[in-house]
Amino acid sequence: MQKRQVYVGIADVIVSRNQVNLYTVVGSCIAVCIYDPVKHIGGMAHVMLPEMSLFKSKEPPTKFADVAVPQLIAKMESEGGIRGRMTVKLAGGANVLKTLTNGEESIGQKNFKATVKVLVKERVRIADQDVLGDKARTVLFNIENGFVDIKFAQVNRSSNQCAHP
Repeated sequence: MQKRQVYVGIADVIVSRNQVNLYTVVGSCIAVCIYDPVKHIGGMAHVMLPEMSLFKSKEPPTKFADVAVPQLIAKMESEGGIRGRMTVKLAGGANVLKTLTNGEESIGQKNFKATVKVLVKERVRIADQDVLGDKARTVLFNIENGFVDIKFAQVNRSSNQCAHP
């Protein structure tokens, strides 16, 4: 049986079981992949901004790290995941618009720091990360075995849009 592919868009928080691959593309956003290896439950959040309190527009709330990450953990627990077994892999936080930062911390860096802060507060272990830099990434999360495949996104020169490899 072929695995179902589920796209995780900006502000999405999705949890699933075996036979599903979650995938997304991130630039300055952060893909938060959480896995419980005993229950074979995995989830992904697509974080766009660091903290809700820093922005006027609050919708959708799951675009913020301080809302999306706790919600992802809660969804994992509601499906039978145990926090102490959960591991996290992070991807993204790139400074894809590096010429616009003028030496200040990029939104990608802010997203990464905010995500780590929430994970530390929630006591969920970060097992691995592929973050920062200046290139967008594609993320493919195999829920069956917890494997997260991260590649630099391909850029189609004629349209200058990211394309899945």
